[in-house]
This record gives sequence, structure tokens and C-alpha cells, in this order.
Amino acid sequence: MQQKRHELGGERLRSLFESVVVNANDVVLVTSAEPIDAEQGGPEVLYVNPAFTRMTGYEPDEIVGLTPRILQSPKTDRRELDRLRTALRHWKPVEVELLNLHKDGTEFWVQINITPVANEIGRWTHWVAVQRDITVRKLSEIAVRAMLENSSDLVLSLDVSGLMDAVSPTSERILGTHPEQLIGQPFLDLVHPEDSAVAQALITPSARLRTGRRSTAELRLRRADAGWCWTEISALDLDADLGEGPVVLACADISLRTDALAALRRADERFRSAFQDAPIGMSLTDRSGRFVQVNEALVQLLGRSERELLDLSVQDVTHPEDRLADERQRSDLLAGGTSRHRHETRFQHADGTTVGVLHSFSAVPGPDGSPQHLVDHIEDITDRKAFEEQLRHQALHDPLTGLPNRALLTDRLDQALRVAARDREPLAVMFLDLDRFKTVNDSLGHQAGDVVLVAVARRLEGVLRPGDTAARCGGDEFVVVCEGCDAEQALVAATRIAGVLDAPITVMGSELSITASIGIALAQPGRTTADELLRDADAAMYTAKERGRARFEIFDEMRSASTSMRLLLETQLREGIGAGELRLHYQPEVRLRDRVVTGYEALVRWQHPDRGLLAPSEFIHVAEESGLIAALGDWVL
Repeated sequence: MQQKRHELGGERLRSLFESVVVNANDVVLVTSAEPIDAEQGGPEVLYVNPAFTRMTGYEPDEIVGLTPRILQSPKTDRRELDRLRTALRHWKPVEVELLNLHKDGTEFWVQINITPVANEIGRWTHWVAVQRDITVRKLSEIAVRAMLENSSDLVLSLDVSGLMDAVSPTSERILGTHPEQLIGQPFLDLVHPEDSAVAQALITPSARLRTGRRSTAELRLRRADAGWCWTEISALDLDADLGEGPVVLACADISLRTDALAALRRADERFRSAFQDAPIGMSLTDRSGRFVQVNEALVQLLGRSERELLDLSVQDVTHPEDRLADERQRSDLLAGGTSRHRHETRFQHADGTTVGVLHSFSAVPGPDGSPQHLVDHIEDITDRKAFEEQLRHQALHDPLTGLPNRALLTDRLDQALRVAARDREPLAVMFLDLDRFKTVNDSLGHQAGDVVLVAVARRLEGVLRPGDTAARCGGDEFVVVCEGCDAEQALVAATRIAGVLDAPITVMGSELSITASIGIALAQPGRTTADELLRDADAAMYTAKERGRARFEIFDEMRSASTSMRLLLETQLREGIGAGELRLHYQPEVRLRDRVVTGYEALVRWQHPDRGLLAPSEFIHVAEESGLIAALGDWVL
């Protein structure tokens, strides 16, 4: 019953994964795994979810078979494309921001996360891209560039380390310094020493809220003529990329106070609007974690009204198992241990379901400089996590039977061997090969063979003990790992497996009797690896087949050595026939009464490169058993 429940659960989970991808808000796009090529166009699109049509206007049948390159706008930054191609050429995950074209010609910005996917043998088979529309954020950045170019004030853009990375042309009029001379220099180098503390607080990345709230100070800035210029500086955080965007400083002469403040008020309103309309959940919380302000995206994400959320704290909506870690990280940030934190966690929806999120928060200092609030960014990653889990399951399980594949088997066997060595417990591995399975495929077809393989898998699962593992290693080969199982218990388990396989299997109206040859290998604590144990079980399975099939054998090291020698001799004989190492020795036949030679008997010898001249008794039996006798006879003739 438990195995059936697991089976039904797996089916529901796969159905859920498919539903998640189909209903995702983000675009999920799967392509073939050809490398990116600037001239040929790159891999072909194999699948897109419905969100792709909403974002681009293209129906799936209009894009499948084509390259995603047709979506790119001619205005896309070539450096981003080069970075993308370089990463994909080396099969590396990459995140890029590109300017694309809607089917109707409208331009829009997308953030694309691309990940290569490998099959169970490690070969790259697909690219999976998750795309999100970031047009609103990019337009905000463009607006900042417009401020730099068009403002009558001195406008400075600072990166997170306080270096000036953009300076408006008005620096020549206000400071007497060309913009190029300031770019790359620390902003604090421009500030009068007596104003340094105020300036430092002003440009701290966490000093402006994501809602666009500004900070203002009157500072003296150094002029090129070594004098000082009194300015009123307003600082604004741009809310880009989870708090990692630039800080913009608008520096006005005192005489221009009114115009400067009016411009910043307009910017304040725009960024408050950006907070409310942001596509990810955002909130402002106090030191205790209670919500002070929330946006509409967070309301939708958690299924609660704004009023309900303002009566709750972040801890109230965090999954119980994740609360302790979340509180520890928030406490560290409030204590000044870090200025920003980002991690994956789980929130609880109002209906009781769990929502996977990427949770980022940064501290906002109060008047005394100590953290008073936190800005939270909560991005729904449920779709991505479900899709990743689906891909992970596919990479570790056989697609036909649902059993663990060789990769997962090896991992579990390695773990079981470590436990067995630590606890001094026995461990057995059984290697099963279905007898005459090729006959089923040849006579009834591969579909019938698949039915048999699935039936065998289910029967194996039905007789396993809790903690045992059954895996399919390809073809008609299965492996069972039995922890805490000695030789006697392994024989009992093999008998039980043979018994359940003995029952007929109905395939296409016919009843088939299936038997298996089973090889058993026992772990030697501290000196057996997973590969060695599988090899020994495989050798024992071949012994079972040699002794008549439909039986099981325990690995015998001496017999295995003999088998290895026979296989080596077979390989050398095959090579020797082709290399001309055989020799014919002619023995005359003489009529006794008159001693006349009436003929010759041809006797074959093998001039072995290492062992010298070998008589037929040392290799003819190998030729007969391996089928080389025909080739040897042809050579003699």
C-alpha cells in the first residue's frame, strides 16, 4: 500500500510540475543543446509555455523549430549578447538582460536565466530559459540617464562602493571640472573634511527606501580652483536589482533650491508608484518584523489584503520550519553585521499552501544612523523550484519504470557502503538479468518488452524491505541493494524475487513467463567500492546464466578469476587470428606396408606473443565456446 501511495504521489507530482510550467507567469522556454553560433543562429526552440505568447505575441507553432534569436531587437547591447554566447559556448548558466521585439514590433526588456540540462550520462541535451519582463525597471534606468543629460543641476550617479560612475555635463559649470575627470573617483574625495560624516550617511546604499524616499544635506564640494561650493544634495536610491542599483545625487546651488526640490518630489512620486506597481512583492517592516507598508504584488502573492498584512509580521507568514533561520538573518542585519541579505525560503499563502520565494532585505537607518526599518523584496520562485525538481527527478530516474537509474543507484550504494563500514553491518547487491528477454522484443515488439519491464519493476518494489533500493541499469538489467543483508538473508531475498517474477505477465492478450538470472555479491567492509560490488554481482549473474538460467549464484572470487582468464584468452585469440599468429604444422600419414606417404594431417598451433607456441588443447575449447571456431576454420582453409 505504501509503495502504491508513493506511485500515485509521483504521478500527482509530475502532473503538478506540468501544471506549474503551463500556468507560470514567467516564460519557460526549452531549446535543443546546440551551442550558440553568431552566424548560424544557435539552438532550436522545442517548447514554450503559455506565458511566452502573452509576453511576445507569438503562438507556440510560430516559434517552435526556430531560434530564439528572432526575438532580439537590433538595438540589443552587443556586449550582453557576447557574454551570453561565451557562457553558453562553455555550457555555463548565465543571466542576461536583452531588448526584444514583440510580434507587433513593440520593444520590451527581458531578464533571462539560462541553464544547461544534462541527461543521466552527463551529456548536455537542452537549454532551459526562464524569462521575466523588466521593462519598467529598465525604463527607470533610462529616465536616470535622461536626468544626467538634461538636468540643469549637477547630477552624480554612484555605484554601491561610492565611486562616481556617471556625471552630468553641468560639472564644468558648477565645479569647473570635466565629467571625465570625476568618473571613477570616490564621491567623498569631493566633500569638505568637516562634512564627511554627513556625506557618508547620505550615500549609504541603505539610506533611501525602495519607495523612492530621498535624503537631503547641505555639503561643500571641492571646486577645480581649490575653493568650496555650497550645494544642497538630494540622494535617491533607484530600486534596481534588489537594492544593488546606483545612488543618484542631485546637487544644486542654494539659489536653485526650489527647482531642485520640486524635481525630486516628482521623482519621489514616480518611485513610490514604482514600488506599488513592482512585479515582485515588496514591503517595509519595522525592527520587530511587522509590516509597515506592502505593495499589491505582495498582497496577491500571499492571498491577504493590505489591511490583513499590516496586522501581521514577516514571521507570521514565514513557513514554521524557516522562521528561526529568517529571524537570525534579520537580527544579524539589524545588529549591523551586514547591510543586505538574500536567501531562498518559504512563505505561507492564506489558503495554507506553501510559496517558494527569493527573500531579500536591506536595512534602512533612522536619524541616529542605526537600522530602524527593513526593506523586503519577495519574489515568487515556486514555478522555478518545481521545474528544477522535475528536471532533477528526470536526471536520476529511469523514464520507463520510474526506478532510480544508474547514477542514483551508484550514489545510494556509496552511501550504503559507508554506513555498512561504519556500523559493521552486512550489505548485499543483486544483479538481475531477464532470461530470453530479447525473444519477447523480437517476437512481440518493443512495446510488449516495455510492458514486461514495467511489470518487473513494480513486482520488485512490492517485495523490497523499507530502505532497500531497486534500480534499472538499462535494457533488461535491474539491481537491488539490500542493506543489513548477509549471505543467508540475500538468498532468501533472491528466492522471494524469483518467486514474484515467476507469475505470468499478461501482454497483448498473451501470458508470458519471465525468469531472471540473479547474481549476488556481498560487501567486504572497508575494501569494497560500489563499482567493485556491481562488477562482482554482474559476474555472478553470468555464472547463473552459464549454469542454466532462472537461478541465482553468489559471487565466487576463484571462479571469477577463471572467467576473467578465459575472457582474456578469447580476446587475445580473436586478435591473434587477425594478426596472423596461427601456424599450421603438417603431420605425414604413412602406409605401413610399403612406407609410402599417402597424405598429411594439418595441425593448428598458436604462436602466442607472450606464452610461446600453444597446442590446440589450450585454446580450441575457447574458440568453440566463443564462436571463433568458424573464423579459425576459415583461416586454416
